[in-house]
Amino acid sequence: MNFIALFFGIFYYLIIGLWKKGLTLLGLNIAVFSIIVIFSIISGIDISDSILNVMGGAFSLLNGYLANYAYYLKEIKGDDGWNPFKGIFTK
Repeated sequence: MNFIALFFGIFYYLIIGLWKKGLTLLGLNIAVFSIIVIFSIISGIDISDSILNVMGGAFSLLNGYLANYAYYLKEIKGDDGWNPFKGIFTK
């Protein structure tokens, strides 16, 4: 777990040169929250702020979890692609 990435998110990714992965995670974050807001507006269901806060925290945890391995892939393996989940779920 990378605590700097946990607290600073995309800014950390930009500073260490992982801007592609950072933009991908930011886009994923915006897309998920947009879908939730659109669903809330269409269905008329009011989504509480605590649910949105938990989801924001989950995205922060995702940033912190992925940062170290993404940096390893960039520096050691030379892979600087757009997929932030590359190699995480495979053996």
